Amino acid sequence: MDRSESGVDGKAYARVPLDVHRLRDLRLRKGWTQHTLSVMVGVQGAAAVSAWERGLAVPRPGTLLRIARALGVEPVDLLRRGDVEAMTLRELRVVRGMSLRELAVAAGTSSSTLRRWESGDFVRAPGADAIRALANALDVGPARVEELLTMARSRAGARSRP
Repeated sequence: MDRSESGVDGKAYARVPLDVHRLRDLRLRKGWTQHTLSVMVGVQGAAAVSAWERGLAVPRPGTLLRIARALGVEPVDLLRRGDVEAMTLRELRVVRGMSLRELAVAAGTSSSTLRRWESGDFVRAPGADAIRALANALDVGPARVEELLTMARSRAGARSRP
């Protein structure tokens, strides 16, 4: 089954709010079974699609991209929240079809550092070169990356307060 990315400790890091009802509706509109969609996107059997549609698993970023292409929609259309402006850095990476490792390489940093940036669990923000590299890889402006990092930091601060 296609699972979300996991860190060293087994925690899921790439879970994005997949709109399971929209996924199922789009598949049914095509007249496809879960097995048909699994073949179209290159995953092992209908069990993976079933798990996605039941909210038990999420597709990897590259798989999300293939699902969107097969269904004739943008990857963001498969998210519960279709507003690109409201996305987190992690969600933007996923809808761009990039794994944590791929974006880390593009930004010239480690996966663990990128994970901290995405979660807002960092003390020092990335430098200008890393922000430009992130922006280029994600096809957004550097100001958008800075905004997403600020939002992540704010959310992390709010979570740590009692």
